[in-house]
Amino acid sequence: MRPWRAAAPRTGRLVVAAIAAWSLLTGAGCPKKPAAPAVKRSQTSTMPDSADQMAFGTRQVLTNKGVSNGELLSDTTYFYDDGTRIEMRRVSGTFYTTQGLKDGVLTAKAATYNTRLQRLEARGDVVVVREDGKRFSSQQLVFDQVRNQFFSD
Repeated sequence: MRPWRAAAPRTGRLVVAAIAAWSLLTGAGCPKKPAAPAVKRSQTSTMPDSADQMAFGTRQVLTNKGVSNGELLSDTTYFYDDGTRIEMRRVSGTFYTTQGLKDGVLTAKAATYNTRLQRLEARGDVVVVREDGKRFSSQQLVFDQVRNQFFSD
């Protein structure tokens, strides 16, 4: 009769061989699946159902070093990335000079405000009317709060 220790290495080799044979048979016998077509990503904003928070009738105050630069009102607001990216629908904004005087009013269908960059990007029938009567319209407008500057294509 063989000692038990002599049989253990042979049993281990048989188990390894059986697993290798099984993996070869299951992998070789299956036809390969056709490659999935490339998924085209949407160029629009993230879906509202993935928002961290959602609010209706919101008011955002834009400040720089304690001085109010403006105020944003929106019908619907979605907060993403722990509140650092704010997506707004039906936006109306009022902007102020460094002395606190009303400088102009902005309206847009949608806007994105990045709190880290302090940058507002308005989209869709954007109209800015200044207090001196000048009017500017565009499909996209960016307000850089750090520079206190508007720009567009």
